[in-house]
Amino acid sequence: MEGESETDDTHGMEVLRHFLDSKGTEFSAEPEFLPYYALPFVSDPVSHPSFQELFMESWVKRLTGNLRDFLVNHSWGSAVAPRLLKLGLEAQCNTAHKAYAQLLEANRNLKQLKRRYQRLYKDHHNLLGVAAELTGALENSVKGQAVDLKATLDNCTKIFPDLFTKSPGTEQQSEATPEDAICRPVPQSQEDHPAIGFDLDFHKIKWNLSCGSMKTKLLLFQALRWRITKSPPEDRDLVVASYFRRDILSLHHSPQPSPVQLPLSAHFNPTHASTPHPLQQAAARLVNTVASLRCGRDYLCSAGSGVLRVLVHCLQGDKGIKIDDVTADMILATLQKLSLRHSQRVGMIELGLVEWLIKHLSANMNAMKAYTLEYSTALLMNLCLHRSAKERCVPVAKTVLKLLITLLGTKMTQAIPYVNGALYSLLAHPQINDEAKHMGLCDMLEFYLKNSDGEMSKQLEYILKLHRGHCQPDHSSTSDQENGDDDMEEMDLLEEELDSNDPVHSLHGELSGDQLLYQQYRLVFPYHGVVHTSSSSTAQSAGDVVLRPTTPRLHSLGSSEGKYVSYKSATSMEPSHHEKNGAEVSETCSKMCDS
Repeated sequence: MEGESETDDTHGMEVLRHFLDSKGTEFSAEPEFLPYYALPFVSDPVSHPSFQELFMESWVKRLTGNLRDFLVNHSWGSAVAPRLLKLGLEAQCNTAHKAYAQLLEANRNLKQLKRRYQRLYKDHHNLLGVAAELTGALENSVKGQAVDLKATLDNCTKIFPDLFTKSPGTEQQSEATPEDAICRPVPQSQEDHPAIGFDLDFHKIKWNLSCGSMKTKLLLFQALRWRITKSPPEDRDLVVASYFRRDILSLHHSPQPSPVQLPLSAHFNPTHASTPHPLQQAAARLVNTVASLRCGRDYLCSAGSGVLRVLVHCLQGDKGIKIDDVTADMILATLQKLSLRHSQRVGMIELGLVEWLIKHLSANMNAMKAYTLEYSTALLMNLCLHRSAKERCVPVAKTVLKLLITLLGTKMTQAIPYVNGALYSLLAHPQINDEAKHMGLCDMLEFYLKNSDGEMSKQLEYILKLHRGHCQPDHSSTSDQENGDDDMEEMDLLEEELDSNDPVHSLHGELSGDQLLYQQYRLVFPYHGVVHTSSSSTAQSAGDVVLRPTTPRLHSLGSSEGKYVSYKSATSMEPSHHEKNGAEVSETCSKMCDS
């Protein structure tokens, strides 16, 4: 190879010498070319100070770039680019395509390896559970105690059903022995839950949330929240369900939980610490994240009105509690999501949240962020559609009507559908409608109607008809005698505000997120819910309503099913029930929620 390289170099020098002898005279007058005339006569040009740069790869790349730029600048565009340039660009394009294809293939292989790893990881933990069960039975046998092989096998089957599942045709056989079951080949698990990864020691987590240092609590709340927000959407229910089964917030530590008894209240009103406090925000972010999923709302509502009272008392500043703006936003969003449940809405009204919202919005609506305004108006709408909420609005009818009319002109258009919904519901009350007539509401609505179009225009037209008495309010969803679960949301989305501007940061060398959970709170012998049962393992709703209200969404979901309102750019409300009186605004303003 060395001989071939030297031959090529010699041949190249001969070519350069021939060129200089035959055609080099025209370049001899240029000073910059004169040094190259001596190049063929230098015995070792690679090490010569005047020529060694020419043999470096950087010089070749620089020369290629200069040539390409020259050809582009002196050609008449890409349509007439010289063939040499086209060949060079095509070669680069092909190289880029090949590199991209290799990257995609590597990414696919990585995903496959991750899936295989997760299946093996899950099977590994299941096998640990089986081994623990069999070891316990063996220890009892050695001690001379009676061992129920059938019960042992049943427990093993519950822990690892894929390993112990009977094949077709064996149902009529006599009782199988554990040895036969263990000798069967292990099939690959059909479930893949990369978000779970490892089981948590919830006993240790709850102890640290209660008695740990302040930094431990902050990082732990953050890690538990990230375990939901950073998981794939299909795995979030599994994470929250594990929190529910193990009662991560200790909502069921006593037979009759109350705000005073709930450990959750200690996070929102930390003892021996002045408020506002970062612990309040960390806890509020986690609770808001849990409330974003239906399974999470099942969990929070399973404590009756306990969680609700803690949040409302904190929001209202009871016992001198102070909170920062982000904590208030998180609590408002949590309450709005919980207002999908009838019992929670009734509880909020009884706690005076309607009056507090009216006062809070009237004082701060001009300074509110889009997130705060949207969830506040959506919560007000859900509450105002109850008869008891309307009655509470009668004494402050002028204030609430002035508030809603002002909000109709807000630039944050995503809040307007909820303003329309609240306005429609309140005008259905005769006393509030009479007060609106004294205020000249008709002229104000006509002004907004002239400056609106599309769905907004249709809504205002129907609200005007209702206000003038040209149509009757739709009472199809105004019954307070509600039964069943009205929380029928089929999709759960997490807002970006749940994680944004988080004040909790780990210092250099400190563990956080999944690393913290894995290193400090990983359970070596995992839980198996089918064996270690929990009284709260079955999700039950605390509400009993038939129709469901709505909740804001972070991203626009479209309206393919006519069920959702977009989060950032909503200007209309989609109906969720049948049409009545041929009016779309009646659907959008009144049928998304019940009274």
